[in-house]
Order: sequence, then C-alpha cells, then structure tokens
Amino acid sequence: MVENSVEERENKIKKELERARPAIVVSCSDGILLATLNNLRKPKIKQVSGPTAFIGVGIWSDFNKLWEFASASLIAHRFVNASERDFTILDKIIETLCREIRQKFCNLYSADYYQCELILAFLGEDKSNDRFYSIDCAGIEGSSSSFFMIPTVNAVTPPGLSVLNNSTTMQAALRTVADVMEEELRANHGALEVSVLSRDVLLGGKPEETYHKLTSEEIQNWLS
Repeated sequence: MVENSVEERENKIKKELERARPAIVVSCSDGILLATLNNLRKPKIKQVSGPTAFIGVGIWSDFNKLWEFASASLIAHRFVNASERDFTILDKIIETLCREIRQKFCNLYSADYYQCELILAFLGEDKSNDRFYSIDCAGIEGSSSSFFMIPTVNAVTPPGLSVLNNSTTMQAALRTVADVMEEELRANHGALEVSVLSRDVLLGGKPEETYHKLTSEEIQNWLS
C-alpha cells in the first residue's frame, strides 16, 4: 500500500520502529563501543572500512543494503586514514546516503523505501575526534561526538548513560549499557551484540584492524 503523504509514511515507519530493539554507540577513552539487542543470526553491526563501523535498526535487508552502499562508496573514494583527520569523504558519503533514503522516502508513487535507521561511527586518534552520524527513515542526518541511541523515536538518554565521561572505557560503558538494557536482555534471552573500534590498534598504525566483534564469551568476560 502506498501512503497519501510523506507525513503518513513517516508516522507508519516510526510506529514500526517503536518496537525495534535499541542500538547504542558510545565514544570512550580507549575506542568506540557499539551495542544492540539481536536474537537473529544476521549481524546488525558491521565494519564499513578501516576505523568506520555501521549499526542499524529496523528491517535488516534495508539497512544491510545501505551498509553495502556505504562500504562500496568509501572503498571507491579510497577513504583517508584516520590520522589525517579529514572528514570530507565521510561527509560526502553521509550526504549521498541521506539523498538515497530521502528520494525513495519522498516518492509516494512507490512502496520501495527504507524502513530503518542507522548510525555510522568513525574512530579518531583522540576521543575528541570521534564522529557519529545518524540517519533516520526520512533521510535526515544528526551528528554527535560522544553518544547516540536509535531508533530516534525512543531515544531518550537513560540516566545510567548520562553519567559516562571522557575517562570511561569501552568495558565500563558496556556494563552501563547492559544495565540499561537489563529488562530487554531478559526478555530476549541475553541476545546482546557488541562490536568495538579500538583506539590503541588505530594508534598502532593498523586502521584496518581497529574493528572487532566481541564473542559471547568476551561479552561475558567484560561484564563479569
């Protein structure tokens, strides 16, 4: 069914996203933590290229298409090393993603549009250089350098996360995130998916190795 207005379409998508399990990205002293609830075998967190990662909520096939698009675009542009602190190419990729989502969202003659939200996280050499870019279902961009939570329709910062500071490590942040998600974790049988972007690895001159998806054993060790 095709909607009668973009407002009707947006309300429809956001109503569906209200039921989506939250995804959280946190800038920490030793890197970036990405976490979400996931009881599927399909990953919701992926590396894009080098020190850049992607996390999404909503229809998996939709944000997976956007991940593939972002990955191909960054590789095609030979994305610069994080040490150069040049966000020009990343900004262009965000603009292109927003345009792609917005064009399909605004085409009321077609039911082919994206029903998801996403965050692109970029790891800098220093915490102050970390960058998060969120894109909602209408192709509207938001940015931050410390914290993001999607879906935006539910994105009221929980009290536990508001106390995180510049010295917070990824392990400490994960414990806080797990506390915030405790009720939903019980309901979803502990289906926690976690990835990190390591600043130590980046500073060691290996940007392609900064991304790591934690195993279930590693998650339990971090939480113990």
